[in-house]
Amino acid sequence: MGNSHASTDPNHVRKELANKDREEMAKILFEAFDDDQSKTIDMWEFIDQYRKYARDAKCDWMEVFKLYDTNNDNMIDVKEFVTFIVESNKHYSEEEFIERMISAIVGFRKIEASPTDSHHIWRQMKKKTRKEMVEMIWEAIDDDCNGYCDHKEFVLHVGAFTKHKSPETLFKVYDSDKNGKISKEEFFTKFLNENNAVADDLFLSKCAKVCAKFRQIHVKDTVHDVHVLDASVKVKTQPETKTQKINRKTKQLC
Repeated sequence: MGNSHASTDPNHVRKELANKDREEMAKILFEAFDDDQSKTIDMWEFIDQYRKYARDAKCDWMEVFKLYDTNNDNMIDVKEFVTFIVESNKHYSEEEFIERMISAIVGFRKIEASPTDSHHIWRQMKKKTRKEMVEMIWEAIDDDCNGYCDHKEFVLHVGAFTKHKSPETLFKVYDSDKNGKISKEEFFTKFLNENNAVADDLFLSKCAKVCAKFRQIHVKDTVHDVHVLDASVKVKTQPETKTQKINRKTKQLC
């Protein structure tokens, strides 16, 4: 979570924002967004946070990231973040702005970002049990949290990164009851049994890489429109003219 000790009660957040100007409110939102407290937000942290904040939204998050990252260093610092939030919300009244900040701050404080970099995931998994590592993989696979992975979903995602086994064959191995979908229990049992003889350090490395692959796939799947802080914003995925790009950045920001 961006700030594990900060309140997620809207009434408490409202009091927290009392007597603060827009820049100060935006800084508090940045702190809620900055999951690792690094004072900067990289692309994957940004994408993962936004995806979790707006699970039903479909958006080209990389394009949205670029709107914040004005110096093109692939990082969003406090100044860039605050400037974007304040400028893109200047057409809202003070009370409307406060309500939007409360909603976003509460939402992002409740989120724990999931990095897509295997090295970062490796560090997260290092002190976990094997079952806990597999739990992280399952959470990356079961992105819609419905408790199972169906045939189409499994074949599509596994096929995107494995060349060693047929996704179809692998699905049949994990679908032990042959009902056309893989449950959490089936996945846990098979994965742990298949890797029972693997040394701990190799098991950790494998789990981190597999988890990273699934998370990266889900990040790439979030395409098209709707910026989560303003549903009227359309993030274009097709090439734009210079005039269109300027208009989008100045008139249609979140």
